[in-house]
Amino acid sequence: MTEPIKTEATLVNPIVDLNVFLRAHMDVLANAVDEASATQIMQAWLHLQSNRPVYSPRNCWLALFQDPEATWIGPALYWRVLGRDLVPVAQPIWIQAPAFVATKQANDSDLPVRVGQSDDETPTQPVLVAPGYTRRRKTGGLRRLIYFIDVPVYDLRHTQGDPLPEPEWRSLARRADLEIHLEAFAHKYCIEVKREQILRGALGFAAGGAITLAPSAGTSVFVHELMHEMLHQRQRRETWLPTHVREWQAEIGAYLVCAHFGIPNLNAPTYLAGWTASGKQVRKQFEAAANPARQMIQFVEARMGLRDAGESLDAVDGVSDE
Repeated sequence: MTEPIKTEATLVNPIVDLNVFLRAHMDVLANAVDEASATQIMQAWLHLQSNRPVYSPRNCWLALFQDPEATWIGPALYWRVLGRDLVPVAQPIWIQAPAFVATKQANDSDLPVRVGQSDDETPTQPVLVAPGYTRRRKTGGLRRLIYFIDVPVYDLRHTQGDPLPEPEWRSLARRADLEIHLEAFAHKYCIEVKREQILRGALGFAAGGAITLAPSAGTSVFVHELMHEMLHQRQRRETWLPTHVREWQAEIGAYLVCAHFGIPNLNAPTYLAGWTASGKQVRKQFEAAANPARQMIQFVEARMGLRDAGESLDAVDGVSDE
């Protein structure tokens, strides 16, 4: 299991070249991410996640309506395959599953071909070829949807048995003195910060002008959500970024800030590896993450009296007050 990165505060030498520090710690983080990705527990966790049941948005809403605290649902057979049984008082969550009836291959020529699919293409997954019809995953044969049926699924917390692999990705260390300055930074950019209980085990989230943190969230989570605000909410980027890239950038930036101020036991490598990042990708996203990290560090140091308060804090590339 990858050990959390231990850092030492640079505040004892505030004149240290910030760019040199950030680039050095980018290399430390990139190497640690590669190490975390190669661990047995991370490989087992990624394999488990890649085989989790996938449900439609409608079924996800149905599940959350019945059990708002559900985080990981699956049928009883799925849990048995993972070596877990239902607890005696397990409450089923009812979702809807399609019921199909097979049709003869002779009818295939009577159906219109889906746009973008050639006549001789052999699908490898269900493909809608006409209203109410799909192809079978393996054989390519047609099947017709006839109705939906209610099926029970169960949340992870209603099961017991073999433990599931779970790398430690949380960084829970807190620096109350530093968070005072971070709140001032958030206020400067009209970002509301509040702490309250969050459902489903989340430690924090950013919602465009507002950050919500769980009571147990560490300083790293605070910075992570500030990074989301500065990079992905406040800035209306013209280019769309996938969720995993946004998570990479926010966590890299949070690590750089927390490492600079000596926050201990940072589990950023495990968090990034869990989002399928590699050391190469960390280096690729460095500049995007380092810009708001520099700005945040300079702002906090100026409030601490470690940097000239008259120094421009808004002239960092990629972040502006507009």
